[in-house]
Amino acid sequence: GNRHKLKLGDGEPMEVDLNETNHCVPLMASAAMFEKARIEYCKDLVEKGGTITDAITGNKLRVDEQLVRLVGELGAMDQVPAADVAKMAFDDLEWVAGLEIGLSDRVWAQGSEGCVEHIDRKGRCMVRLADGSSTPPLPQSQLKKARPIAGVQQDAFSKVQTIRDLVPLLLRDREARMSGARLTQPVLVRAGPGTGKSWSLQQLLYFLADALVSEKADRIHLVPLLLPIQKLARMLRQQSKGCSGEELDTNLVRFFINKDDNLSDQTRQMLLQALEMRTLVLLMDGVDEAANVKQAIEDFVTKQLLPLGIPLVLTSRPEGIRKRLYARDFVIMNLQPLTSEEQHQIAERQLRGDPLFEHLAVLNAARKSGQQASKEHRNFIKDRLEVATSGRDDEFEELLKERLVAFDEICGMPVLLSVLVCLLKGWWGKADELPKDKYELYQMGIWAKVAQDLKSSDSKYTIRGKSKDEARKQIGLAVEMLRLIGTANHLAKRRTFQLPDVHKALAGRADLEDVWAVLLAAGEVPLIRIVTLGEASGGEFQFCHLSFQEFLFVSTMCADCKTPHDFFAKEDELNAKLNDPFYRNAITIGSGHIGEALSKQRPDWSLDRYPRLSALGVDGLRHLLAGSVWLQSLDLSNVELDGPAMGRLVEALSLRGLPELRKLS
Repeated sequence: GNRHKLKLGDGEPMEVDLNETNHCVPLMASAAMFEKARIEYCKDLVEKGGTITDAITGNKLRVDEQLVRLVGELGAMDQVPAADVAKMAFDDLEWVAGLEIGLSDRVWAQGSEGCVEHIDRKGRCMVRLADGSSTPPLPQSQLKKARPIAGVQQDAFSKVQTIRDLVPLLLRDREARMSGARLTQPVLVRAGPGTGKSWSLQQLLYFLADALVSEKADRIHLVPLLLPIQKLARMLRQQSKGCSGEELDTNLVRFFINKDDNLSDQTRQMLLQALEMRTLVLLMDGVDEAANVKQAIEDFVTKQLLPLGIPLVLTSRPEGIRKRLYARDFVIMNLQPLTSEEQHQIAERQLRGDPLFEHLAVLNAARKSGQQASKEHRNFIKDRLEVATSGRDDEFEELLKERLVAFDEICGMPVLLSVLVCLLKGWWGKADELPKDKYELYQMGIWAKVAQDLKSSDSKYTIRGKSKDEARKQIGLAVEMLRLIGTANHLAKRRTFQLPDVHKALAGRADLEDVWAVLLAAGEVPLIRIVTLGEASGGEFQFCHLSFQEFLFVSTMCADCKTPHDFFAKEDELNAKLNDPFYRNAITIGSGHIGEALSKQRPDWSLDRYPRLSALGVDGLRHLLAGSVWLQSLDLSNVELDGPAMGRLVEALSLRGLPELRKLS
């Protein structure tokens, strides 16, 4: 069996049961060497990870000052209304026997899903199946009711309020390790675009390292490792393109450690030893950003990594994962929007008391509480909006309300707040240019950020000392270059891109090719993060936040032209585009703008197509209809719209309506 006689140090021999969780093959010369490397690694993480540079504003922020809040998925998911369950994606549901079943409930019957259409006096259910046929009356014991997936429910995790609260839960495994047991509980953290997924894992890495540095010497010591999945995906693509014939390591964590050039040899060996010892605490950031290797990474996580019993935290956008894969094994948690207090703290650190932000914050708080703000605050903003309102009070009130609603949404998301910081710090334009929605925020924020970067540039494209007209021309060239690159990259569904992709996107525009070449040579391309340089491909790049790429793509869709962009050119593909999770945030950013452009280019829309609009597609349609003022014909005959969905569509149309609509079916 597994019974072995061991002698530890100078102690007496003992008999122990050995298994894969309490012993491994040594990769380092001694335990002391491993411990020395581990301590140095954790101290380095604490020293260098104490501050994080905001990828958008460039400001340095203390990692422990902006704790990201978490909340777990609800345990009582059987209380979700049947109408909401009916709209949910299949992979977001689990099928449970023994629950009470009512009319219209979504159920699993005779090997297929369907909806209960009749219940007889004996409680037997007739189910209309997905193919349109109906079952005979079935006892409820033969049915399974659909319920939203809530993941593993544990009392300890229900008490988690911030990302820091995960630290003791991730480190609690060790007490049982000597007996060969493990208590690890993997965690999936979901969050919408720009809400702080990467920031939260950098915080967690710092807090874990800080806790592990000061631990007692008699404990089994763990080692935290942040693994950006986007970086892993890039390594896998490079490996597949290589001609060395080297066989791919099926353990993707070991593959990542071996391929990461930023690690010293000592740290690499220590991390590999920790992997063998199963003492890594693994933080995997961005499952949704794995692109064409996502399937391989998800298979590795669920089929190879979980059985190892390594403490694990994953992050993803909600639409970027199949929730069903994680339902049985993961605690599922969600990042929360920033509170008003957190918004003020961030703005104070980044803006150092900018008066415009302060006045807007006071007015917004008054609006939400139903109170009247002082004249001082109103007059300050009125001066900003005077050009747009011609001084009329009624116009000012309408514009103010519109701007404050947008301000409230912007401040709830860290990435939007960072874009607002760029706008307020690098004000460029008229005094009345306060953004009325996310589209205008990105439009104005990108212009301000590019202006700021070109002002500090030492290249020939600097705007220092230039006239305003010359500066606008330089900024316009850089923004146009970014728009073409961002559009091409998003259409290709890429997160990163290489030099040949840039040349292809800028083909025929020698002026923009020159802008790219000059700014790249100076290492200062606005909004672009240089991932690698000097490879055969000329390097790899990405936008400093995916939402910039998404906006630039949408701005192309909103261009004033007579025919739709290729993305919308085929009417029979509109449903598929709206259903595609990859484009969800882009369409959301373009709400109120993209629909106006498309309705002007093509005034007749038919959604009576295959595939049928999913719940995600219906939500995308809401953003598309907002602003579609040139629409003349709309066919919704194959779109499932319940009361709440119809209410959201009507709300989206409430501001501008459909004044040209002649036919609705």
